[in-house]
Amino acid sequence: LQTVKYKFSNPNKVLIGLNLKVKATDYIQFYAQLASDDPKNKKNAYQIGIKFFDALYGKLNNHNLYLQAEYNTAKNDIYKNTERYTTWSHYNQDLTHPLGTNFNEFVFISRYNFKNFFVSFKYTDAETNQIFSDIFYLNDIDNKPDTKIKISHKTIFAGYIINPRYNFRIYAGADIREIDKIKEKYIFAGISTNISNFYYDF
Repeated sequence: LQTVKYKFSNPNKVLIGLNLKVKATDYIQFYAQLASDDPKNKKNAYQIGIKFFDALYGKLNNHNLYLQAEYNTAKNDIYKNTERYTTWSHYNQDLTHPLGTNFNEFVFISRYNFKNFFVSFKYTDAETNQIFSDIFYLNDIDNKPDTKIKISHKTIFAGYIINPRYNFRIYAGADIREIDKIKEKYIFAGISTNISNFYYDF
């Protein structure tokens, strides 16, 4: 109703959005999101992706392969405002995306399970701007220096599920991060589980 009354000229930063999910088959889903706070000036953000459940189509017993790919982008200072405290943030943290705004990102995720063994791989490739993307930086966009940076992040880990009911598992893996040719490598191992909380005090 606020958008209908004030259109996009409201200083309170009206934002509209749309979610879409299409189930193409029992194994394939397409999804998308669109957000805009000023279509006239092309202040838009969108996401488009595909999920492939059981990419082996159940042809091999005890085998399961999951694939997911998505593209995210935010343009022209969307999520910013003329006032620092009315940007899309909470306690000085971005509410929409860790990269803020003015970025392009590609994400690929794959998981393979065989009985209680699993392998997971995630790859993220992004291009952003150290100043453009900061939703708290409110100076005129034409006066900002060009500080584009590229980010690459790869994570692979494997493990064994000890108790499937609580997803109690042990795992180990490697993490490689690269920002403008500065590369960091990590090796990790751990134990994790999911424990359900039941509250009866209401």
